[in-house]
Amino acid sequence: DGQPIEEKDDVNFENGDIRMHMDGVPWVAVDHARGVFYTAEWSEADRLNVFSLDTFEFVGFIELTDENGEKVTLHRCQGADVYGNVLYASCDIGSEQPFFAVDLDTGVMTRLFDRNLGDEAEAEGMCVVTTKDGVRFVSQYYTGIKVVVCTYDVSDLVNPEEEAKEPVVLNFAEKIVAFIKTVFFGLYNMLSVTLNKAA
Repeated sequence: DGQPIEEKDDVNFENGDIRMHMDGVPWVAVDHARGVFYTAEWSEADRLNVFSLDTFEFVGFIELTDENGEKVTLHRCQGADVYGNVLYASCDIGSEQPFFAVDLDTGVMTRLFDRNLGDEAEAEGMCVVTTKDGVRFVSQYYTGIKVVVCTYDVSDLVNPEEEAKEPVVLNFAEKIVAFIKTVFFGLYNMLSVTLNKAA
């Protein structure tokens, strides 16, 4: 009926009810190898929503658990990217602003590491890139007056055998364009959230 809902149990998940995104769609991660893309709720998401890349139809869920099979939630995720068999997520939780990894076969979610950016920083989106020097997470955070782009060497955390993308080596001009796009979309997302809260 298009009206906001209070409880997740009220959503008709089986028919792909768009109200499953009660707080909008905070991020989308494309999985070319499987022909799908993933989304999740903004707050306390206990599953990934899976949609077809060809038809955009809802095709199912990936339930999130820890290594012991206990249910867990992905909270305040600001962006995610698929690399090989894993979905990597950037979350704005406390001052730690952690990165998480979700095994797309099992749904097992693990906390990779914390950025510890401080209470004034808001962690934003991320992407995974391969370079001649290894695997990198590229992400940004917002401090209220500036957007900072960071690169993390995760070669020891991400198995190179998982690679599903061709290595990316950017020249200087491409790095500038990538930086501008990252800042633009980060500011656009923050403005959208601000306007939605005001409305």
